[in-house]
Amino acid sequence: MIFGNLSTWSICVFFLITASSGLHGQSKDQSRRDALQSTIDQFSKDRKDGKHGEPDVIFVGSSSFRGYKGFEEDYKGINAINLGFGGSLLSDVLYFFDELIEPYDPKQIIVYEGDNDLNAGMSAEEFMADVRAFVRLVNIRKPGAHISFLTPKPSPARRKITPKYEAANQALYEYAKNTEGVDFIDVSQPMYRLDGTIRPEIWTSDSLHMNRKGYEIWGPIIRSYIRE
Repeated sequence: MIFGNLSTWSICVFFLITASSGLHGQSKDQSRRDALQSTIDQFSKDRKDGKHGEPDVIFVGSSSFRGYKGFEEDYKGINAINLGFGGSLLSDVLYFFDELIEPYDPKQIIVYEGDNDLNAGMSAEEFMADVRAFVRLVNIRKPGAHISFLTPKPSPARRKITPKYEAANQALYEYAKNTEGVDFIDVSQPMYRLDGTIRPEIWTSDSLHMNRKGYEIWGPIIRSYIRE
């Protein structure tokens, strides 16, 4: 039997990742993960060198966390680390779970994904399948850890897929409302002006990534959900 030597949790993890990866092209996934590997390796080296300590809160996700300007200032006094890796999808967090999250015993995991997932062609339903897979994996491997999902942000560069973002945000909200141990953190609505347009002053020149003004919106909202 192919799984004869695997433990029960290993089999569960195998199927969670396989099911997630099957939702979108596996060869494209592997190419992206090959490119991400150096960042993951650096995280592992920093951990082994004692730079990460024993964090209570792990931030994990794509470039909106990787490039978080003012992270140390916004979460001063909180035992948190930022493991954002640019260009990632939520399925990549599943794939690299052993290197990213397994070495720690966090009280809370804060996730920013969905932005790249939806832009890569995934539907809100496909993204939510990965959300559910991630929650199941955390419950298996890190029971008791609280999970907080941020909404995908409404960047001007990806305005054309706003309906997909809105559908994903609504699905995330409904899922978190009905799932114990899961939060929905809405960082998207404050990024709009009263007239319904996206705030223009919070972006870098690519209209996709945020400058410090954007994180000044995010920081207090996220901090209010951290379980100290």
